[in-house]
Amino acid sequence: MTGVEIGPEGLWVCLRAPTVVQLRDYPTMQVMREFAVLGAGPSGLTYADGIVVYGEYEAGMLHAIDPTTGSYIGSTRVGGRPTGIAWDGVRLWYCDFPSRVIRAIDRERLFRRS
Repeated sequence: MTGVEIGPEGLWVCLRAPTVVQLRDYPTMQVMREFAVLGAGPSGLTYADGIVVYGEYEAGMLHAIDPTTGSYIGSTRVGGRPTGIAWDGVRLWYCDFPSRVIRAIDRERLFRRS
């Protein structure tokens, strides 16, 4: 497990093996939805204004998916290697672990198709 966040539907979880994003029922932890996702090393996850965003550590990418269907929305390359991800209502924040800095990007950057 490399990322966890509570969203309106339940608990969102990002896993590395297999490379999936899951929605789980918080009280029971039962998997309600599971989506295979892009990337080899998902790291960090957040629920941002109706979309699920997760990081891909080695590639330095953030990817966005639709929380209902798992459809790919878009991706963006970011500075550094994203791990912990948070949404403040305006920007996405992520930890660039190797550089030991917190960085922010505008949410709209995620809608670029890669």
